[in-house]
Amino acid sequence: MTKTINLNGIKNSFNTTICKLVLFTALSFSFACGSTEIADSKDVNQSKIHQYYSISYDASEGNEYDIFAQFRFGGNKGTTLKLSEPSQISVNNIKMKEEQSSFRGCFYKLAIKDSNTFNFKFTDTENKIYSNSVVVNSIEIVKVEKLYAEKNQKIYWQGKSLENKEEVIAIIEDNDNNKVEVSTDIIGSNYISLNAEDMENLVAGSGQIYMIRKYYSSLQEVADDGGSVDTEYISMKMPIEIISNKTKSDKDEEDDKASKDSVVDIDNEYNEDNEN
Repeated sequence: MTKTINLNGIKNSFNTTICKLVLFTALSFSFACGSTEIADSKDVNQSKIHQYYSISYDASEGNEYDIFAQFRFGGNKGTTLKLSEPSQISVNNIKMKEEQSSFRGCFYKLAIKDSNTFNFKFTDTENKIYSNSVVVNSIEIVKVEKLYAEKNQKIYWQGKSLENKEEVIAIIEDNDNNKVEVSTDIIGSNYISLNAEDMENLVAGSGQIYMIRKYYSSLQEVADDGGSVDTEYISMKMPIEIISNKTKSDKDEEDDKASKDSVVDIDNEYNEDNEN
């Protein structure tokens, strides 16, 4: 699976299109997200509590794993729960801290250093314990100094080969705000294949590359409403030289043409609507 993203060339003439896109994104986000309401866990059926855990690590930011936990009643998008005593959530026997916000409801956070193995232990108000463990696999890019935008090539990583329920994403950014994302979920792989067509938007010059290793799975010990865990390990950002026949001025010309074509398309659509 490949995905190419171009963040350059957004012109004023795209305002109408961009507004529509922003509105669509906002609506999609509101439907995709769960409830932000908060209830006390003692007031709900303990067998209907959904568990969700997330772990994130950014090698460029230090040596801490950021851990997130949230509990809901009414499925994975239901009301968020504030754990009532004696209910609690701990990771590696360290109690997580409760936080609340208007955007996320009630949730629990913790930062842990120097360990990539985590055991979540959730105790409900009836003193029933659910224990789930997860290992966060690391990833670092095997050094690459030059990236040839017109050639197919492979980028290898250091770390375990890809395992079940994992995905690795390579992200390349040039000095003109263009971004390319290419991913793989092939079990046993230790590289990502880059095709020339994936990198057609990149311009010559300095840039950077990094990888994100993701994992998602259902939890093993859960109540009736289940639960899930996901992890994310972001590698160090590596500077690279992008070799390309396309320069920044070439890209600007393409963006200007795309901008004008978009205006024509919008005008034609407007005229057709008025005629109807």
